[in-house]
Amino acid sequence: MAYSLMLNDFLLNPAVMMCGVPPMPFDLPTDFKVISSIGVFPDADWTLNQSIEIIEAPPKPETEGESSEEEESPPEPAASGADVEKESFVLGHLPNWGEIHIPRKKFLEHSVPIFLRESEKVSHRNLPKALLNCWWLEMIVCIDKEEDLPTSLTRLLWNPDQRYFLSDEINGPLIDAIIKLETDYPGLPLDPWWLKFTEMLARFESYEQDEDEKDFSLGTLSVTQKQIIFCFAQHLRISDIINYGDQGKAKWLDDDATWRSRAMVDYYNVFFSDPEERAEVVRFSQGRDDAGNRVEKVLKLLFLESMKRVESKLCTIGLDHAVENISNHLVRISAESLDLENARKYLHPLLAVVNQRVAIEDKKVLIKVKKKMPMNALEKMQAKNIYDDHKKLKSVQGNIVEYFGVWGRGTPTSTLTVTFQRIP
Repeated sequence: MAYSLMLNDFLLNPAVMMCGVPPMPFDLPTDFKVISSIGVFPDADWTLNQSIEIIEAPPKPETEGESSEEEESPPEPAASGADVEKESFVLGHLPNWGEIHIPRKKFLEHSVPIFLRESEKVSHRNLPKALLNCWWLEMIVCIDKEEDLPTSLTRLLWNPDQRYFLSDEINGPLIDAIIKLETDYPGLPLDPWWLKFTEMLARFESYEQDEDEKDFSLGTLSVTQKQIIFCFAQHLRISDIINYGDQGKAKWLDDDATWRSRAMVDYYNVFFSDPEERAEVVRFSQGRDDAGNRVEKVLKLLFLESMKRVESKLCTIGLDHAVENISNHLVRISAESLDLENARKYLHPLLAVVNQRVAIEDKKVLIKVKKKMPMNALEKMQAKNIYDDHKKLKSVQGNIVEYFGVWGRGTPTSTLTVTFQRIP
């Protein structure tokens, strides 16, 4: 579920939108309106005319011995079209069902499974799209502020002007080029993948570059930003508009070409204007092994770096939460007053030992370990890692129990042990 939310937290499904209650907690903007979200005449008032024919209930059956003259009267004719009552509903004024927020906790809990699922695309030669999804998740986990809502495609689709490069008024040649592309092709801001591309390209600028660097141009882009451009080009199938017989220039398109094809040509001319970058993407599009091996090596390295940054952020968040939860709980159960600040200073280095990485435990391996079943070489390695993690956690738990058991005097050691076992 979290994987689907991360990929596309908004389904353009009129039936779901008209019901007002999506089957999953998709992020819906506060000013959400049902009909306008479908995208058909958003400024018009839709009126639904419904005909209501009033049908009288049949008379009650008469009891024995009673007679009625109405029994012999012929049935009344059906009402004509003019006699049918009509009512109208203005669909544009349907009530607002409010906003459904996707909590940041959902992305944090499923970050590692999302990376593991995206890693399956590596063997299917779909690494560029996997990286775009991983960078989007990294942006939510590492770049978004904790006090703000996670970045949402729904919100960006509804309000494209809230994108980072527009709201923060970033300047530079690439920003001007993006704005010109959206002016020439108004359909671009309605494309979720284009919104993801422009948002990530701008957000990683502030994430990886020095704050003093204000010129948003091809010459100041980081390696990650350049690969965001490359991966998005592969998602667009940029190879369809390359003229390999004319030094890799874009194909000439006639007036009958679709706006998407023309937009790809302009995208290619803007973001691959550097001769070296263009030559590399041409070689890769031609299917040359040397270019493919170089690109695959770079993308795999970026995949690992992105996963490590997300893991580091998760460990930092987990460490802060663990210190906060355990210290607060010690204050509640201590017989004497506890110095909260000193408790946190003591807990932080101890808990940092068990928050150095995100442990991944295979349930099948755990079952084999408990039942002492035979395992292959890979499962034995996983079992060893699980054993080391549990041993380290038990050691840290023992140190904390011993220290606070002596300090607290009024709290039994067994109570502290149970307390730490229950606190995640």
